Amino acid sequence: MSFFSFASDAGVIDRDAVALPGVAPPAATQTHALMKTQTGSDSSSADLFAWYAGPDPVSLVLESYTLALVTAPLVVVETLQEIQFHGKDQTPHSSELDAYESVAKEKQTVAVIPSLGSDVWRNIRTLSKSPCLGTLGFVKGNVAIAIETHINTAQTTGHFTTFLLQTLSNAAQPFVEESLNDAFDVFDDTHPVTNLLSHVLISTVLSPLELIRTRLIAQSVSELRYYGPFHAAAAIAATEGPYRFGALYAPQHVYATIICKAVSSLLKSLSHSIIKYDLGLSSEYNPILHTSAVLVFLAGEVFVSTPLELARKRLQVQSLKPSRKRKAGDAIIPFVGCVGMNNVRRYESFFEVIQRVIVEEAATSNGGSIDLAAEATSSGTSKTALATAGGYDDEMDAYLSAGSLNSPKKNADWQDLYSPSGSKRNLKSATSRNQSILTKYWKGLRSLYRGYWTRYSIRVVELAFEGLRDAGDNAWDI
Repeated sequence: MSFFSFASDAGVIDRDAVALPGVAPPAATQTHALMKTQTGSDSSSADLFAWYAGPDPVSLVLESYTLALVTAPLVVVETLQEIQFHGKDQTPHSSELDAYESVAKEKQTVAVIPSLGSDVWRNIRTLSKSPCLGTLGFVKGNVAIAIETHINTAQTTGHFTTFLLQTLSNAAQPFVEESLNDAFDVFDDTHPVTNLLSHVLISTVLSPLELIRTRLIAQSVSELRYYGPFHAAAAIAATEGPYRFGALYAPQHVYATIICKAVSSLLKSLSHSIIKYDLGLSSEYNPILHTSAVLVFLAGEVFVSTPLELARKRLQVQSLKPSRKRKAGDAIIPFVGCVGMNNVRRYESFFEVIQRVIVEEAATSNGGSIDLAAEATSSGTSKTALATAGGYDDEMDAYLSAGSLNSPKKNADWQDLYSPSGSKRNLKSATSRNQSILTKYWKGLRSLYRGYWTRYSIRVVELAFEGLRDAGDNAWDI
């Protein structure tokens, strides 16, 4: 009888052995049972977390926190650029909030941040030196609790809102996308349709966090309304909208989020497809050309999405109308911001914001504004009367003449404003009128892109973090 046959027989005996009372099982049987128990526990743990398809949790938390810390100043600058109103306030003493009652409160003058231009670093320096914000104010909107100091400035204790938003989004989006792929029998790892749907669904669910972050960044430090994200959520639910926490998912906010995220995700998938399949560029074989192409397409994506994000943020800082189901004494409390905001007339829809920004606002090259012809209005003279008295043919020329940027000539036309040497006036010609109209709307279009370079800088930083993540599987592991 050989050794191998003996070992085989012993294994059969151990397998078929029956445990008797008071008799200890053989050592081999105990070892086999222990291994089986450990294997069962490991499989149960694996089944418990089998739904999670995202990155490693520790590396995800570390990456999200670092990204929130690096981009915090840019997020603050971009938000304030986009919500700042550059037109002339027609009602400087009290704001008329259309068809519903407003709370009239006599308050001291609220200090606001000066007009912000498109220069990213100049805006950062302006905000850091401003008593309304300061250096520590760059982490507004990303904090767990905001405390009020003895000089009534909101200082912050740590990042939270942006960090929480990025962590939840990056963790849940792969799971939702994989679930959609399984539901629709999609065998590709990344399909444009399921990728777009997953981003839209997750962004819609997490849209209250973006609303809260925008409110925390935009609020005036002298009239502190929210003391943190949780307090902001409770305050919005208690004072705005029809259905308590349903105010966080108001239709105007949800629709704006769906439009912005759908367009952004679609452009991102389209640019990725063009770079990979049409241009044939790869980060492994063509690193320089691939990176250059990504940056160029990223600029186009930001160019399309910037006006949409501006409209969404304008709606986010606008207090919701109270429902008829609320008590008769309840009235809306206008939101007071740290920058000058639209107090003239409410925005009623997403695309109305874009239209009115083009018509009502005009940004100059140095970040200032061309005011509406309200000097004559405040003194009892209408814009039409001003146009007639000054010899102008239409209100467009009077508009540009009123905002002459401290020009010594009272009736200077647009050539005197924007040309170094000036030119002879010929206001009665059709060419001059057309140029005036084009100049006005061109400035209005430029005002839609105040936050373009800031948003592009944020996307470049996010792209760098994505490259660091893709450089190695354990790039963010501790």
